[in-house]
Amino acid sequence: MQNMIKNAQWFSQENGKILYFTNEGCITYDRFCMDNHRFCSLSIQKGKAKNSYDCEIDLDCVSMIRFGYHMRAIVADSVILEASFYDKNMCLIETCRKEIAEDIASDFHDVCAEFPVIRNASFAKIAICFSGTITACTFGMPFLELYENA
Repeated sequence: MQNMIKNAQWFSQENGKILYFTNEGCITYDRFCMDNHRFCSLSIQKGKAKNSYDCEIDLDCVSMIRFGYHMRAIVADSVILEASFYDKNMCLIETCRKEIAEDIASDFHDVCAEFPVIRNASFAKIAICFSGTITACTFGMPFLELYENA
């Protein structure tokens, strides 16, 4: 399956921001690389942080999206993958969330979730949200797969 993320290697723009992504909270854009992909990291105590993919995902003929990150953490109270679905006028229909904290371990591996496309949705936006205590979380290599209607 083809990764639909633009800039999955997380190259930066001139100001150090990741091209096509927005970080909120105390997420650090690291020098750490794996297979030519840059990573971000964070540690928080009872805080919040978010990494959002800025591009609109066209859902024409798409029945399900699957996305996630290559990541690890020592402690992860709450880590949520979030898919927001919009109509053709970019009005929010619904935001769906999947808790993935139990899937994260101290070794790097892919962690992801699947989201059926909401009826009448034309576009989606995706993000990963962190809250509570997060210790030594490192994440990168974002991936997005689109599954067409049968």
